[in-house]
Order: sequence, then C-alpha cells, then structure tokens
Amino acid sequence: MQSISNFRMIMLVFIIACIGILTFHLINRREADRTSFSNTELVTVVEAEEIPAERPAQPSTEVKPAKAAQTLQEITNKAELDELLSNTDKPVVVKFFATWCPPCKALTPIYKASAGELSHKAYFAEIDIDQFAEKDHLDSLGVQSLPTIILFKDGKEAKRLNSLSGKALAKELDSL
Repeated sequence: MQSISNFRMIMLVFIIACIGILTFHLINRREADRTSFSNTELVTVVEAEEIPAERPAQPSTEVKPAKAAQTLQEITNKAELDELLSNTDKPVVVKFFATWCPPCKALTPIYKASAGELSHKAYFAEIDIDQFAEKDHLDSLGVQSLPTIILFKDGKEAKRLNSLSGKALAKELDSL
C-alpha cells in the first residue's frame, strides 16, 4: 500500500516538472516568434524603402591610422617613459592597457581619436603592460586596474582616469 502511494507521489512530482519544462519552452518559443516577427517586419520596411541612386558623401569621424600613429608613442621600458616625461614642455597622457583586456580594446579607438585631436595640447603614449620590460615600475606607478590613464605634468602624476571621453580629457588638460 505504501509503495503505491510513493509511486503516486513520484508520478505527481514528475508531471509537475514536465508541466514546468513545457511552460518554459512555450514561453521561450513565443518570445522567439515575436522576435522573428519583428525582424521580418523590419526587413519588409527596409526592402520597401527607396534608396536614392546617389548618396551625399558624409564626413568621416574616424581617425586615420597614419595620423594616430604620428601622435601616439608606444612605450616598452622605463627608460623610454622617463625620457618622455622629462623632455617635454606639454603634459603627457599615458594609457596602460593589455591586449587581452576587453575594456582596453573598447577604449582604444576613443584614445586614438583623442590623441589625434588633442596632440597640440599634450603628448600621448601607451604602455602594453605585458610588453613593458620593468613590471616593478608599473607597481610603483600604482597601476592596479586596466585600462588606466595617467596625466603627467612636469614629469609627475597630475591626474588619474579610469574612463575617457574626448571632451573630458580636453577639460582635464586645460586644468593642468
């Protein structure tokens, strides 16, 4: 008698679990159908829209690699960094990054654009922490997270940034 009641209990739990799984799949299917309908509708609208034969040329907001390369110096050791910091009349902006770091990759185009636009106000350099020869020097600079941007004035740290926008950087450079 008790084995029959245990069997019923197991079957009841199994049925409830199956209902839960089916409900989950049904909800996901409806969501997928809704998404595919939206995509179909979007494609229809795009196909129905007339595209003019000649589009007016739009100005490019992208920094050309040649210009960015001229204004952005790669530093690989302490001697190069010390030389840059000591032999300059302008502030120096240094980005510390790693090639494996997703936030660093996202920051790269913004930093290169800023280097191109603000090269008259400051020198721009970047240090790949994995390629930098003296790792202890990075510790002495206090680089603990990536990306880190340090503004140097007269060879000394003046400001530290963990994010970057062109306008904010221009304001920071003006305040130095």
